[in-house]
Amino acid sequence: MSTAFLDSLVPFAHFMAELCTLDAEIILYDLIAGRIHYVENPLDETTVVGSRLRTLEHDLISAHSYNDGVYLINSRIHTHSDGYLRCSGLCLRDPHDPSDQPSAVLLINQRLNRFMELRCVLDSIIGNQTPKPCLSKEEPALFDISIPNIVIQAIEQELEALGQPVGRLNAQEKAQLVSRLDDKGVFLVKGAVTELAKRLGTTDTTVYRYVNRISAEKKRRKAEAEAEAEVKDAKATYTVKATKLD
Repeated sequence: MSTAFLDSLVPFAHFMAELCTLDAEIILYDLIAGRIHYVENPLDETTVVGSRLRTLEHDLISAHSYNDGVYLINSRIHTHSDGYLRCSGLCLRDPHDPSDQPSAVLLINQRLNRFMELRCVLDSIIGNQTPKPCLSKEEPALFDISIPNIVIQAIEQELEALGQPVGRLNAQEKAQLVSRLDDKGVFLVKGAVTELAKRLGTTDTTVYRYVNRISAEKKRRKAEAEAEAEVKDAKATYTVKATKLD
């Protein structure tokens, strides 16, 4: 399989990453070479370009768990490090490969923790008599029955952590506040941006500007980390080759 085929799939993988938000890990895996060709929003530091798949994904592929050899949808698993995940994969075939065998897999591993947390809240609101499990069997979370209250409580907690009255927060502290709330998934709740804008005495547009800037910064840092990993791999390869020559 040519690298050009995999490279042609990268824009689609990036599109899926943008569509699925930061809660989804996107992996484009080269089945022939047995390595990751492209990754966005990795779940751990070991999942980088050039590395092999984790045991979980590798076992799914090895077990031929795809419908008609084409795709796998919503395989739900629980991990100790990332909680509940929804795993989906799409087998991809190079049209120029005469073998007609899958040569790559696009994997989407979506964290479900925050969605399950929200479902628990909704179960409380609508009076569901048989609510589904929350975040973990060991320590299920307790929630206020009002979604707006959850947002307000999260904002108040982060403001208290900053240790400054709202009126004294500078731009850097406001950005830090938005970043922490974004990490908690607060902005997945409708009305969260408006609520924060009210507390800060600003507009929704200003808060969205902070959110977009933080998102871009996270992507930049991720790209730098990937580039640094590639440089380290290249140096390691060079060192090995130089040692062999000596």
